[in-house]
Amino acid sequence: MPQSASRRPAVPDELFYNVFLIEQQVGAVLSQALQGTGITPSEFAIYSALAMHREPVKPSDLADELSLPRSTLTGYLGTLERRAHLSRVPNPADGRSSYVALTPAGAEAHRGAARSAMAAQARLDERLGSDLTGVRAALVTLYSHLDAALADPSTV
Repeated sequence: MPQSASRRPAVPDELFYNVFLIEQQVGAVLSQALQGTGITPSEFAIYSALAMHREPVKPSDLADELSLPRSTLTGYLGTLERRAHLSRVPNPADGRSSYVALTPAGAEAHRGAARSAMAAQARLDERLGSDLTGVRAALVTLYSHLDAALADPSTV
């Protein structure tokens, strides 16, 4: 019987395809975990990056860090700002630009969403069992190699 189109299996020799499938599954799991928080998985990444900085950050630096087009990040920052979860601080060296940071309400919203995400991660960690260390190592290795490839496109 043919495999259902909704659940295609991983293909051993197709790295990019498999990573795409994993990205979709991670998004679905995280979306379920974040239900009721009012934060989407993509927004959660923005909140998390801002929370990790602990200091205001230039939007361009944040976009580079997250590998997001600046226009895409601008849309997310606008959403957070409308929720009163983001503040803009004028750049003292350049009055035309600003830094961004989570407001106290934004930090609280992130903490609530992070609790839900961490619970989902703990369940996945348990499911992975003895494979967890190897999976984490493989992801770090893959990220490092992709980062190096992006820094030197001739190696891709």
